[in-house]
Amino acid sequence: MGIVISVLFATAFWFLDSFVDSIITPAYTFMEEAFSPTPREIWIRSFIFMMAILFSIAFVRIYTRSNRENRKLLDEAMERENKYRDLFENAGDAIFVLDTSFNYLDVNRAAEEMLGFTREELLEMNIFDLIPPEQTTASLKELDELDHSGGYRNFVGKLRTKDCMWLDVEVSSTAIVEDGRVVGSRDIVRDITERRIIMDALQKSLKEKDLLLKEIHHRAKNNLTIIQGLLQLQSNEVQDTRSRDALKDSQDRIASVSLIHSMLAYSEDLKKMDMAKYITSLAQRLLKSYRQENRDMELNIDVDDVYLDIEFMMPCGLILSELLTNAIKYAFPSETRGRLDVFFKQHEDGEFFFGVRDNGVGLPKGMKLEELTSLGMKIVITLTEQLCGRLAVNDGDGTEISVTFRKQVPMETP
Repeated sequence: MGIVISVLFATAFWFLDSFVDSIITPAYTFMEEAFSPTPREIWIRSFIFMMAILFSIAFVRIYTRSNRENRKLLDEAMERENKYRDLFENAGDAIFVLDTSFNYLDVNRAAEEMLGFTREELLEMNIFDLIPPEQTTASLKELDELDHSGGYRNFVGKLRTKDCMWLDVEVSSTAIVEDGRVVGSRDIVRDITERRIIMDALQKSLKEKDLLLKEIHHRAKNNLTIIQGLLQLQSNEVQDTRSRDALKDSQDRIASVSLIHSMLAYSEDLKKMDMAKYITSLAQRLLKSYRQENRDMELNIDVDDVYLDIEFMMPCGLILSELLTNAIKYAFPSETRGRLDVFFKQHEDGEFFFGVRDNGVGLPKGMKLEELTSLGMKIVITLTEQLCGRLAVNDGDGTEISVTFRKQVPMETP
């Protein structure tokens, strides 16, 4: 460009020189003959002529440099525009550019392929031409977010295709801001129809499995109730007191397991069983089962807001059942008023601490934990090991037997 300007200036000076030779020079000769210039005038004229030449050269250089910088800026802008257009057109998700009236200003190829419309057809449309009527209010609410927060993410809705099919889509939008005001939006739309179909199928399958599990627990509870009834009938036929007590203990153990299956059959979440509800039902049932006319017991239940799944609830329930049964049967002599405390606590470090405390006669003096050889205590020790827990006995004013464990996968019994 600078070369062209230099050539133009040279041509102009050539015409000027020709003009001077043909017209100015004769006139100047005439004037020179009439008026002879002084040396000062000659010097001034020469200075003005030289300044004109320098100004012309400077102007050419400045113009050339400015033009070069403008050209560079233009090339950079075009490069950015080409990169943006390339990303825009080759994006995997559909992209829609809208104005504040929700008219489409631009769309990419993915948008054409997803909806089946051509670019020209979409640019003649409004967003409300493609969404169901019942989605209008929700869409307007999301669009209002553009003014308040500059956009929104993961809005799930529907869009109509050219063949009148409805697609499930997920929309994330960003406001286009110019001079501090929103002039439009850029929407990234992803077709999630197949994902929704898969999710619906999974939800249906999970629901069916949940119903099946509840039915299994319900039937297990019924079967255990039948077994419990059979043991009751058998105990009625047995005359030996020791045998009758053994059958009674077996009934109680079965009842504690049956109670768990009963709660699972009617629970909304099979992984979160309410221990407070279970322990209250278990303790009241056992107390009622062993209550006699000449024995009065006070039951206190102190349970934190604890939820366990069946892997932990089953051994904890059986342990509590054995400890409660032993306390009710052996802690209080006849015609003695007693107090039973059942507790289940969760410490800040994640450990669980539960057990039974009574104010009864206590264990025989000097007796150690390993010397307790009854079937009930063997069950308690085995289940504590299954929980990877620690069993403790405090024998002072009555007896307290407790178990401490941390929530982890219980060990399988051999």
